[in-house]
Amino acid sequence: MSTLSLISVIVPCYNQAQYLDECLQSVLDQTYQNWECIIVNDGSPDHTEDVAKKWAEKDLRFKYLYKENGGLSSARNAGLALSSGEWIQFLDCDDKIATDKFEYASNYFDSKDLIISNYQLFDEEKLLEDYCYFIDEELSFRNMLFNWDEKYTIPIHCAIFRKSLISDSFDENLKAKEDFIFWLHFIQNNPRYIITDNRQAFYRMHEKSMTKDHNYMLENETKAHQYIISHFRSEHLNEFICLILEKKKNTILKLQDSNMHLSIQNLKFKNSRYYTFKTRLITLISRMK
Repeated sequence: MSTLSLISVIVPCYNQAQYLDECLQSVLDQTYQNWECIIVNDGSPDHTEDVAKKWAEKDLRFKYLYKENGGLSSARNAGLALSSGEWIQFLDCDDKIATDKFEYASNYFDSKDLIISNYQLFDEEKLLEDYCYFIDEELSFRNMLFNWDEKYTIPIHCAIFRKSLISDSFDENLKAKEDFIFWLHFIQNNPRYIITDNRQAFYRMHEKSMTKDHNYMLENETKAHQYIISHFRSEHLNEFICLILEKKKNTILKLQDSNMHLSIQNLKFKNSRYYTFKTRLITLISRMK
């Protein structure tokens, strides 16, 4: 039996079977051999199960789990619960990784708790421009809290995490921005880390990506802020609250300006995502005053 550290790869899947072969092939092609890959089918209505079972039959290191639909966070948590590795690699089923990602990371397993690579965007046809988040500032709780989505935009499959430092699972109430919260929890544990400029993660761009739904992302950003205020204890929270209050007020004003032509009595407007989002923001602001 290999004495190399075991890496557990967690692949949540929902209704994207067309990408799963390419994703899992990038795991199978790893030059570092001691890994397991847990494929979590989150109640997909497409042929995800057929594809996943094919891979589980091809190589016993692939393990298949079906669960009722609960969202991305729920699927990742299910994979974490089944994982046996000392290291965790999250990999969404529409993305992929470079063949030497695990081998390169293993050079730091004795000295680090978190190994982060750079990444590159790609679509159905080609690799796109480099997307470099490389930063000079310390990877600290405060820096990440105030600069997420700006200086810190790190797809989660860029990282390999030491499992023993994962103290909190993904918040299953969040349908987006769950990575932000997970990163904050992990960074609070003061991991020894390294950030490399090697492009070892590939992030797929496609029209069905939820990141293209601006209102949806804003709604979940508000939920993430509520979570941070409720669950984290930090000397920086008061400053953070003041910052997001200002941002939210500005967002409301912009949304109001762009929707002045809509009547407040219009039932379609009241049922819209904008109306729901605006109401949640006002509630959040009133609670934090």
